[in-house]
Amino acid sequence: MTRLFSELQAARFNELYYQRRGEWFRKLATGANIISALAASAVLASLLTGNSNLWGLGPIVWKILTGIAAAAAAIGPILGLDAKASQMDRAALGHSILRNRLRILLSDLKLSDLEDSHIGRDQEIQALGSALAALDEAPSEKLRDECWKQTLEDYPSDSAWNIV
Repeated sequence: MTRLFSELQAARFNELYYQRRGEWFRKLATGANIISALAASAVLASLLTGNSNLWGLGPIVWKILTGIAAAAAAIGPILGLDAKASQMDRAALGHSILRNRLRILLSDLKLSDLEDSHIGRDQEIQALGSALAALDEAPSEKLRDECWKQTLEDYPSDSAWNIV
């Protein structure tokens, strides 16, 4: 039971971590898209008005804004921000499913006699955890501490026997 509860805590930690990482990648991609759109819009507006002096500074500002727009537009695909956000979301979902299965198994173990059927379910959960390991990445220290704090609030170490 103690091992399963530790795995439940780890699954919750991973779920929180990957949710936050996915959110961070989405915000980064959105920020790059906004910067690109604003810079390109400013250049386009200046071109459409026929004004060669963008904000009174001339064509050099056009070049700078065009470069900013191009760089911001390229950041997402080059760094694979959308793909990384999707990977983090899949990892969070997988760990959420793992956490749910562990919680159900712990609840069943507490409410019933120990049977061999629980061993099969434990092995299934272990296989799912192993499959999710391919999506793992080394966590940043700050985010790791925040997620672990939230995990301990959700599942305090002394509540292992209180799961129903």
